[in-house]
Amino acid sequence: MRETAQILLLVEERRAAMLADEKHALRRLLAPDLRYVHSTGSADSRESLIARLASGRVVYQRFCFDRLAVTHMPNCALFSGEMRAQLRRGGELRDAGWRRPVERTGVRRSTVAV
Repeated sequence: MRETAQILLLVEERRAAMLADEKHALRRLLAPDLRYVHSTGSADSRESLIARLASGRVVYQRFCFDRLAVTHMPNCALFSGEMRAQLRRGGELRDAGWRRPVERTGVRRSTVAV
């Protein structure tokens, strides 16, 4: 149970860092080999996602998860649930991921104190 709480805390830290465009926090929280797939189907690496947020091309106005569940695996933990986001891209306000299931996302064991 303690480990699940730690993973959910990391998920919340990442959510808050994406909203606040906290580059240093995102570098700490996101894996170097990250492959972040957006609801549009486009994909970013860790560095391209951070650059996209830092450039202001995409600005998250709202970003939240509902019904999160954690599945523990031998070398990682997966979280799933529903994501809702509102973002500004090119001056246009858009809804993204409203009530869509979050793809299972891994948290490596090395980031969680067991």
